[in-house]
Parts: sequence; C-alpha cells; structure tokens
Amino acid sequence: METTERIVEAYVRYVKGWATIPNIRCAGQNEIDLVAIDPVSLARYHIEVSISISQGFRKLTAKPFDREKMKQRVHQASQRRTVGFFAERKFDMPTVVERLKKMGFEPGMYGRIVVTWGWEDEAAKEAASAGIELWDFRDIIREIAGAIRGSREYFSDDTLRTLNLFIHASDEAERKTSNKIINQPRQDMPTPAKSLGDQFWVYENWTHEYATLHRGACSFCNEGRGTQSSTSGRNGQWLGPFASSTDAWTKAESTGRKDLRRCQVCAS
Repeated sequence: METTERIVEAYVRYVKGWATIPNIRCAGQNEIDLVAIDPVSLARYHIEVSISISQGFRKLTAKPFDREKMKQRVHQASQRRTVGFFAERKFDMPTVVERLKKMGFEPGMYGRIVVTWGWEDEAAKEAASAGIELWDFRDIIREIAGAIRGSREYFSDDTLRTLNLFIHASDEAERKTSNKIINQPRQDMPTPAKSLGDQFWVYENWTHEYATLHRGACSFCNEGRGTQSSTSGRNGQWLGPFASSTDAWTKAESTGRKDLRRCQVCAS
C-alpha cells in the first residue's frame, strides 16, 4: 500500500468516520485501492488514489483515453492521468465490478471517487458526466491537519501519528518565527479597518466529539465554507459568524463537545 493511499485511508477513517478495506485483489491482476462504508447512512464508496507531483502529470486531464497508447511506454504516464483511464480501467472493468458485487456493492448504488493532485476544468466536467467524484489530495491533507491540531488524542495509526508529529513540529516552528517578528521593534502603523477576517467561527464535529474556534479568514474556515467551499453535514457543521472570539468560544462550550480547541494557525 503506497503512502498516499495510507493518508487517504487515514482521512476517510478519522475525518469522515467511515469504515474501510484497502487493496482488494480482483481477477485479471486488477486491484481496488480502497472501499469505504459510512456506518451512519450505509453509503458505499469505491476510491482510487493517483497522486503525481511531477509538473507535467500533476493534474487530471480530459484528454481521450487511448488503449493503443496505453500499451506504449512513452505514453503510459499521460494516459494514466486521464479521466477515461479511471472510468475504463479502474471503475468499469468487469472483474472490478464483479468483485464489488460480491461485497454488496451493486452497480450504480455506490460512489466512485478519484483522489488526485488537482485537475483541469474539462476533466471535472467529464468526471461528473461519468459519475466520478474528484477529491483534491491537498485539501485532504489540510482537513487532516485541521482535525488533528490541538488534539491530545494518542493515535495508534502509524500514518496519523506521523502526520500529527509533522503538524506539531511545523506549528512550533511557525510560532517561533511569529514570536521573532512580534518581538522586533516596529514603527507605529495605522489601525486596519475591520474586515471579515475579524469574525470568528466554530467548527463542531459530532463524529469525533470536538469543537474548534477559527478566524473567518483562516484557510481551514474560509468564512464558514471549509477547505472544499462546502460541507456535507455528515460529520459536522460550521457555527457563526461571531463578532468576537469570546462569543465564539461561548458557543463552542455550549455544544457540549468533550474536546474544545483553538486553531493553532489562526486563533491560538
């Protein structure tokens, strides 16, 4: 199992709260990266992970998938970055569909997701028409970070524990840099006009029993829209906006969640 697949599985389990099974072997040397089930709604998902940070192959494209080019080594990398490749070789492959049916995944009754490092606009349209949902790996990392920050929970999962250590180390380094800037002598500056960034929000997560206070301008908040500009409502909700951090914290306390946090990036 590749590292990126482990990170996606950790996200699905810890942030989404879904049960997962990784690396399912199928006939014909095919393999399913990950399947997941939401224990609340019983919704089912087939998830494929394909991450490339190479500049030329980073984004998923809408270029035509060509079976002949797929056989040519020089074209294989670009063909694997097409929506058509995932539709034909990952989701609609008969051996894959049959294997999923044996697990109770009836065709047309489960979600199909590709996790990638961004995509072209046309690729998003083609994916939607093919019944494929696209997740951005960068958003997944940010959402994991937002869920982990401020948590005192011990993670038995190696991937989450590694990410937790990295996040804490990064936050500590950022705080040291901020302290150096704050302690430097500075000239008097005019008071900025009040903006949306001065508003506060609370993210309440009922799946993992926590509530986190954010500034509206925080990249994890985006004025109550979150990292993906929307929230499914399955695991939590945004509360706000509030005119002051005191009001927001009072709201966080009123949720009754056992773990109350302040975002280490924007509200510490």
